[in-house]
Amino acid sequence: QNFRRLVRDRLGELGLAIFDARMEGTEVKSLIGRDDLGHPNAYSIKKTVQSIKLLVRQYAASVGNPGLLHDVERAMDREETTNQKRRTAMVGRP
Repeated sequence: QNFRRLVRDRLGELGLAIFDARMEGTEVKSLIGRDDLGHPNAYSIKKTVQSIKLLVRQYAASVGNPGLLHDVERAMDREETTNQKRRTAMVGRP
């Protein structure tokens, strides 16, 4: 709950909606264009996801939870690997 409050304070309702969606296993693409979130587009959602990840890293370090910090860093590394694969695949497309 403390982290949820931090997300809302720093990143607003969009950040909180994205965080909650991720925690529930819901696709964040479902948030695109929602009126109650200010009509976010895919790019703003992607940028907010990145901000949440950085915030989680900072939070984990600040509360002195090395296990959480390790898990967050591992997840961020996996996502970067996935993004790199996507970028590589896009280069070969006409």
